[in-house]
Amino acid sequence: GGSFSVVYPAYRDAESSPLHFAHADNDLLEFQLEYGLTGTATLAMIAVLALAAAWRVLWSSDDPLGRGMAFASLMGITAILIHSSADANLHIPANAALFMVLLALPWLGLSLGQGRGPPPTNHRSDTGGPR
Repeated sequence: GGSFSVVYPAYRDAESSPLHFAHADNDLLEFQLEYGLTGTATLAMIAVLALAAAWRVLWSSDDPLGRGMAFASLMGITAILIHSSADANLHIPANAALFMVLLALPWLGLSLGQGRGPPPTNHRSDTGGPR
């Protein structure tokens, strides 16, 4: 990663030769150029699995918090992917961190309400008074 500025000069044309480019203006293209097919497929698989988990939570969960997290994730991931197709959005650390959080939200939404029984009740055998 980060090798775009080193690799790109071998492929530039004579018209842009005096210019120096540190990054592509497209995160998805730069990611593909730097990490190849394996890295791009891994990123795509993670994003698709997170989007699928978000849809699953939206359609199958009755928990309003989980559904809200899934909807926020679905919209946020879509927005960041659209923005990344035309800009170097993920080079900003806050945006990259937000993208990671948005990828995790549907998985948290799936786990809400699973593996938990009814809330514990506090039954006491004695009332604490004299007998």
